[in-house]
Amino acid sequence: MDKKRQKSTLQNNYLKIAGNIHLSYFVEAADQLNIEYEIIEKGLLAKFIYNNKHWYIANTVTPLVNTPSSTIAKRKSLTNKVLSKFDIPVPKQFVVSNPQEAIEKYLMLKNIVIKPLQALGGHGVSILPGLRKVLEKPADLTVSSTLTNQIEEQSQSILPGSIKGNGKILGGSITSENITISPEILSSKPALQDVQEAYQFAVDNNHAKVPTEVLVEQFIQGENYRLLVLDNRVIAIVHRVPAYVIGDGTSTIQQLIDAKNILRSERLLLPIPIDVETISKLLTLRYNLQSVIDKDKKIFLRYNANLTTGGTTEECADITHPYYIDLAIKAVKAIGLKYGGVDLITPDITKPTECAINEINYNPGLRLHYKPDAGNIIKVAIPIMEYIRDHDI
Repeated sequence: MDKKRQKSTLQNNYLKIAGNIHLSYFVEAADQLNIEYEIIEKGLLAKFIYNNKHWYIANTVTPLVNTPSSTIAKRKSLTNKVLSKFDIPVPKQFVVSNPQEAIEKYLMLKNIVIKPLQALGGHGVSILPGLRKVLEKPADLTVSSTLTNQIEEQSQSILPGSIKGNGKILGGSITSENITISPEILSSKPALQDVQEAYQFAVDNNHAKVPTEVLVEQFIQGENYRLLVLDNRVIAIVHRVPAYVIGDGTSTIQQLIDAKNILRSERLLLPIPIDVETISKLLTLRYNLQSVIDKDKKIFLRYNANLTTGGTTEECADITHPYYIDLAIKAVKAIGLKYGGVDLITPDITKPTECAINEINYNPGLRLHYKPDAGNIIKVAIPIMEYIRDHDI
């Protein structure tokens, strides 16, 4: 058996034992560190024993979490406020309770993100302005009719100024033949209506106690990075990249996505979805699923970089400037955690420049460090387990 296949088999064995991909990394680490373990509830909870000490890990939640700090991390608005008090760069952010308040903040900030106060997997997020700003030259864009039924099933918009799930496209309509969108239609839709729709989209995906309270946040230009902090050090850094395909000069975008999803499945990763956001993104690039792109040309398919929606990661610890490492450690300490995943936006990770921390995850998923598309795999569960083993928690 070759090394690659043997490695995959071992990973699958730990997954079968743990019943959960994130928990399986901790079980694997326990094996390597001679820490005993017992699966209490498959797919959810494991007990670990070392000498006279024992601890539990539930999915991704470790004993390193305390209740006040996890409450701050769960509520992005609280995280923003706390970090601001420590002079840590964060986007300007406001909690709004109705569309009118959202419109007021949009007029003040101009470029914004509207998102739920609490959400999962990046759902409910809108970037404004939408497509209207992207299309400047007159041109008609057509989407294959095979997507008509799927689009009509969508009940929410992903990006204001994009395809709507109620069968309309910015004042136009979905026909049985195709979907056509032009700059004239785009420019006819008021920006303030975009804000209202984005607000409702965030409400519909909000997991906060008061679902009508959503965030309006300054949109920061740059790349997305995750820095995993453990006490006084950063143990892994990845560049989070939105789902993309690379052209071969002959295959359609649909075929490229299908081929990539097969590879993602083999790596136990979720597929790139074909949904309203994907179509919206393609429209901004003047493509549709049947388009053939030039050989070696890369096109991005989504606005967010979540691994759950086809995103990829590239390990980049070696090129990260110490400024960002210090900033991430300071941010985690500021909210009272010893361990957390810091989401950073910066145009250049190699040098200090304008940047912002937009979120801290108190129970960060580990998969993005174990499944990088480029760079080394960093088995982060090992130092985490060593830390828990060796410290009074």
